[in-house]
Amino acid sequence: MKLRLFTMLLLMVGFALNTYATNPISPEAVDFEKTIKVEKKANKWAQRLAKFSQTKAGKWFVKKATQLTKFMNKVGIDLNDPVEKWLWYAIIGVVAGTIMYVLAAAAFWPLSYIAWLVYLAGVISFWYWVYLKFLQ
Repeated sequence: MKLRLFTMLLLMVGFALNTYATNPISPEAVDFEKTIKVEKKANKWAQRLAKFSQTKAGKWFVKKATQLTKFMNKVGIDLNDPVEKWLWYAIIGVVAGTIMYVLAAAAFWPLSYIAWLVYLAGVISFWYWVYLKFLQ
């Protein structure tokens, strides 16, 4: 019995130390062709976004985003803070999920699946905030 316990402990320590023995990727090993492809895709999306912002719907969207940013600054919500933004994501997710679930119960039942996913995202964001705030 003691030999089995000792063997299991030895294996667990060996596996734990093995995770720290991985080598980081050297700069020579980076695939530059993939990075160029990613940059081209990013440029395409930037061009599409610029084209969309010139349309009537795009201008409305930019206007509403600006209003939302001003409101958030006025209230004191800072999404640039790497820890506190997860708390706000959690609050928004739980509130939006609850509202969507009530609407789904009242009118449109398949909306409950989406509401459940939004609520789940809020709960996961809350636990990530707890991890970042208190456990890290």
